[in-house]
Amino acid sequence: MGDKAMWVFIAVIALLGLVLGIFPGSYFALALGLAAAGFMVCSAGLPEVALYAAALGIPVLPNSLGLGLAVSAALFWGLCRLRTGNYQFEPTGLGIPIAMLIVLLVVSTVSSIDPVKSLPDLAISLAGIGLFFVTAYTIRTKTGLYRFVLALTCVAALVSLYGIFQFAMRVPPPESGWVDASHNPFLQTRAFSTFGNPNVLANFLILSAPLALALASASRHAIKKILFFGVFGVLSVCMLLTFSRGGWLGLLVALVLFSLTSNRKLLLLLLIIAAVSLAVLPQVDILSTRLQNVGKDSSVSYRMVVWTEALYIIKDFWPVGVGLGHRPFMQIYPAYMLDRNKKPFHTHNQYLQLVVETGVLGLIIYGWILFCNFRQSLYLLREEKDRLIVSVSTAVSASLAGLVVMGMTDNILYRPKVILILWVVLGIAAAAGMLQRRQAQGGEGCA
Repeated sequence: MGDKAMWVFIAVIALLGLVLGIFPGSYFALALGLAAAGFMVCSAGLPEVALYAAALGIPVLPNSLGLGLAVSAALFWGLCRLRTGNYQFEPTGLGIPIAMLIVLLVVSTVSSIDPVKSLPDLAISLAGIGLFFVTAYTIRTKTGLYRFVLALTCVAALVSLYGIFQFAMRVPPPESGWVDASHNPFLQTRAFSTFGNPNVLANFLILSAPLALALASASRHAIKKILFFGVFGVLSVCMLLTFSRGGWLGLLVALVLFSLTSNRKLLLLLLIIAAVSLAVLPQVDILSTRLQNVGKDSSVSYRMVVWTEALYIIKDFWPVGVGLGHRPFMQIYPAYMLDRNKKPFHTHNQYLQLVVETGVLGLIIYGWILFCNFRQSLYLLREEKDRLIVSVSTAVSASLAGLVVMGMTDNILYRPKVILILWVVLGIAAAAGMLQRRQAQGGEGCA
């Protein structure tokens, strides 16, 4: 690290101290401090470290620190591009819809009923999009793709083990409303791990579990296959212990789609694993009770009322929505509420929430992004012979399909951790697609 870079680093740290003193706990200050630390990494010519730090830190660190890591990774990647004079960008396949999404996010923030309250959500979304490009353009080889997916899977395993430990130790949930004692008398807690919310943890597991299966499917070594299936088993047990019925259904859809498109023999194996797991889990009665109470417990009736109220909001704000984020929704919600005994943070339906926040255009653009990803995955299934590239691409599409299903009963784009990891996973799929094109042309990526 040169003298000039060192002085810049010292200046940034000094500025960090000043900002922390004026605004304790500031998101900006945390992002700035992590950016300063990453600046050294960038100047040392190792921007990949910043990407790994963000992708591995986001699931386990507090939201503010995870956001800071995401901003840092995007800044360092940009600085490295400037330093090396590399201004050439391969097409990711999502460039146009993402550009339109950025414009929509800015418009939704500016036109919000309270623009200041929409700014944090704009920052999170833009940080996530930045991570998408960092991931897509940093992973340039098969070895890099394998290592990065492996690292994400290992973190998911640690998060899942912690969630299982919480459930075994009966760690009480942060909010009592997660368990309806009248219909689930034996259910004392639910796994929430580092995410603080069982449904948000379920979102993360839907994104992670198919990647573990992708590694198992692509591996040619028996021991590695067994290890990766073991990791998948840990993630699946943790998913069961979240008691998120939407999460169960979403993961089931993701696994079936992955098995049908990647390796149909997995379907039989998954059925065997599921049967054995249900036979040995001591909480099997609680699981069956949870399923039997679909439509009976308070969470379902609660959602039905919120969905009705959301439709009334959409009727008045369908062109551009009330503004980006859950805060504008909460601010306007009292004028439309039918039940005065509740105050939800969101609509508990991803599609209603998108239209409430950003209008019908938001739903169309996010749908466009999903369509582009699915189309690329189908293309790789037809044209690509590399097992790792096809498995990873298919796993990402399966994960997104699972989130689409879970989105019917929950708001996916709500917590920073899920938003940021979702963009990382999309970046992995884009990197796999670009890797395939380079290999087809006999260029980089064969290592």
